[in-house]
Order: sequence, then structure tokens, then C-alpha cells
Amino acid sequence: MSSVFDLANAFVTYVKQAFAQNVAIVAYYGSYATGTASDRSDLDLYYIPDDGKAVDLYRSFVLDGRPFEFWPVTWTFAEKIASGKHHWAVAPSILANARVLYTRSAEDLARFEGLREEITSLQKPENKDRAVVCAWDAFKIAPFYLESLRLSCACQDMVGAREKGSQLVYVLLDCLALVNQRTFTRDWTSDIEPVRNLTQKPDRTLEMIETIMISADAVQIEYAAESFLRETREILMAVQRECQTVSTLQEVFEGYYPAIQEYVGKILSACEQQNLIKASYWSMKMQSEVALMLAQSFRNKSLSAMNIYNEYGGYLASLDWPDLGQALESRDFGYITEQALSFAQQVKEYLTANAVSLNIFESLEEAQAYISTGNPVFSHERSDNSQLI
Repeated sequence: MSSVFDLANAFVTYVKQAFAQNVAIVAYYGSYATGTASDRSDLDLYYIPDDGKAVDLYRSFVLDGRPFEFWPVTWTFAEKIASGKHHWAVAPSILANARVLYTRSAEDLARFEGLREEITSLQKPENKDRAVVCAWDAFKIAPFYLESLRLSCACQDMVGAREKGSQLVYVLLDCLALVNQRTFTRDWTSDIEPVRNLTQKPDRTLEMIETIMISADAVQIEYAAESFLRETREILMAVQRECQTVSTLQEVFEGYYPAIQEYVGKILSACEQQNLIKASYWSMKMQSEVALMLAQSFRNKSLSAMNIYNEYGGYLASLDWPDLGQALESRDFGYITEQALSFAQQVKEYLTANAVSLNIFESLEEAQAYISTGNPVFSHERSDNSQLI
């Protein structure tokens, strides 16, 4: 029987002979890297091709009853993993616990080690805010899996329910791992203890996972899935409220004001056409974006589009600007136009008063200067308190 490392060495030899200038790293991870391999364990071996090189070395086969897979991990994908943007619960293990078999250069190895350091960094208390932002980003796909599970349960498709349920569990555990700033060495289906040891998690996490994965009752599966998603979101909200870091108005609103001009133009066109659906779309887009950006500036920069309006609209409400939702309910196109113009003017005056550049130019030369430098350069002093339209 061939040793798994005989195959690994054969792959490395081939890389050195044929692709030495195109492959930066060859490494393995998983049970062989952690010393927990069994007779049935496969060898998890990957390579990192050079930036911009599509080196097709992927191989997948079975030898002596044991599966082998050699697969590519691009630098971009590895960086996404290290920064908490791809399956944080388990994916970092392929970098953090990897054993390097080959490296093209000291620079490549340093870059690889830098990714491991980034994984460690995201688990430090001072980076909690960043981890929470990543958790909300991971959460955004969870409602899709829940709805797919519901559709499966409705037609008693138990295979579909469990498959979508397992994807939902993966996503929610990614979220919980991020807010706990922890990663798992092994997949949760093989080792549930790291899940049990998470400090911040729903009380019945293990019970809900078990129901989703093995129950024969569609109603129970759906209820467990809904509960797991809802309770995980409640934890995300609680942790988000603990984050006190904010951004500045300049950071958040830099380059944004032209979008206000665009939105107002579309609202005015909609009102002229008496198209309430179009007016609603652009009005709500403008108001919700401004509300979120203000909340990021004064309440919590980890707030995102994954939050609902009720969770970030409070600061805007305190400014007593027009409520475009109420204007839409009037179905009076003249009133909607008036309120949209007023709202946009309030934004303009507020940003001007807080020294946020509006990027409003009065000459081609000013626009050309901005295109070339990225900085507004005005040919003369002027007040930005002029009317919007």
C-alpha cells in the first residue's frame, strides 16, 4: 500500500519540474496535519498558483481505496479566508494548521505566514468590531437557506430540507464563530465540542442542530431552523450594540452627495410620470442610505444593510428631516416632490456644515482636476448653500 506522502511528494516533484515559476506554495491540512488521521482519512493537499496564473494542476483520484485531491487555492481566496470573509468557522484551518511542503521563495512563504498572522489578529479583542462586521456579512445568505428549507418542508422533501438545513447551520456557525472570535480545527460534523464551547450562542444550539440534521418531522426541522436563525441574529444584534466604534462623517459620506442628486432626479421624474412604484423605490433608497450612513457616523460603524431600518433610523429621526415614507403614503405627487427636494436640501446643508465635500463643480476644468487628482479643486470660492435644483 502506498503512503499518502509518497503521493504528496510526487506532486511536489512534478510542480518543481514543470511549474516551478508558477506555483508559490504547496501545503496540506486536515487530519494528517493535525495528527488525527485514520485509515479512512483522505489527504487534503492544495497549491497556491502565482498571482494571475491559472495553473491547472487539479487532480482527483482514488488509490488503495483512499481518495486524493490536489486543488488550487488562489492568493485572493486565501486572503478572503484570512480576513473572515469565507466560512470563518472552519476555512481558516486550511491556512492556520497547514504544513507547507514546498515554497517557491522566501517572499511567498512570508506572504503565507502573513495570512496566518491575520487569522490570529482577527481573534484579538481589539478587532472585535471587525469580526462583528464580518459576522453580519456572513449572515446575509442565511435567510435564503431558511426559505429554501421551508419550501422543501412544505412538500415533504426531507432530502432538500436537510441539505439546505446543513447549509444554514454552516452559515450560522460561521456567524457565531466570528462573534466569539474563534475558529474550529475540524468540521463541526466531525467534532461538535468547539460549538459546545462557544460562549455566545443560542441556549439550545446543539439541540437545534441535531433536529435540523436528523429529525424525520418536517415541522420540527422548520421550527428549529427558524429558531436558530432568529436567536443567532439576536446575538449578533447584542454584540453589535456593544461595539462603540464610529466612523467620521467625512469617511462615510465622502463622494456620496452626487448620488443624492441622482435619486432626487429619479423621484422627480417618477412624480411627473405619476409612477408611485418608482417614486417609492428611489425615495426609500435615498432615505434608508442616508439614515444608515448617519448611524455609522454617530452610533456604530458596524451597522450595515443587514440591519433593518428600525435598528439604525433613530439618528435621522432625531434630526426632524422629512419622512419620505409618510410622503409616499399621501399618494400626492406634488407633496412627494416637495418632501424629496426638502430632504435632499437638508442633506446638502448638513454635509456642507460638517465640511464634507459635495463634489459639485461649475467648470470642466474643475471636473478634470478632480478626475486627475481625486481631490476637489475649485477655481473660485463659492457658497454651497445654493438650492439643490
